[in-house]
Amino acid sequence: MPMPSPAPSPPSPPAMVCGTWGTWGACSVTCGAGSRERSRAGSCSPYRESEACDLGACVAPCGDWAQWAACPVTCGGGTRSRSRSGGCSSSTESEGCNAEACPVPCGAWGEWSSCTATCGAGTRSRSRGECSGASSDSEACNANACVAATAAPSAACGVWQQWSQCTASCGPATRMRSR
Repeated sequence: MPMPSPAPSPPSPPAMVCGTWGTWGACSVTCGAGSRERSRAGSCSPYRESEACDLGACVAPCGDWAQWAACPVTCGGGTRSRSRSGGCSSSTESEGCNAEACPVPCGAWGEWSSCTATCGAGTRSRSRGECSGASSDSEACNANACVAATAAPSAACGVWQQWSQCTASCGPATRMRSR
C-alpha cells in the first residue's frame, strides 16, 4: 500500500521584528527614589522596560523668617540676626543695628568767668569739653543795684554806652558796655 503523504506542517510563526529602544522618560518623582521607562516599536517582547532613578534627597521648602534678635548694643553699631527653617540656600541673615554714636560723657565744668558787670546785673559763664550734654553754661551775677558816690547818680556813674558786638556767633560769648 502506498504510504500516505505526510501531513503538511503548520505554518511557521511570523518572524519577530524588534525596533530599537527609545530614550528614557523622565523620572516619576522630582526628588528621592522613583522609576523611569522606555519602549520600542515592533512585535518583540518586552516592548517596554523600566529602571530605578534617584534624584537625591527631598529638600523641605523655605520657612518664614523668624523675628530679628535683639541688638546686643544700644549704640555704636552692632549686628543682629534671624533664621528660618527648611532647605533654603540661606537659613540665616544678619544686619547692622543701633549704629548711632554713643553719648560722650561730659567732663567737669571749668571755672566761672569774671562777671560782665560789677553791679546792675551781669552774667558769667563756664564751659566743659564737647560732650552729649550742654558744653556751656551761664548765670546772672552782681544783680545788686549800683550805688552812686555823690548825690547826683548820673554824674558819679555816667550813662551806659551801647552794648559791644558778641565775641562769637554761636556757643558761649560775651558782650560788654561801659559808663
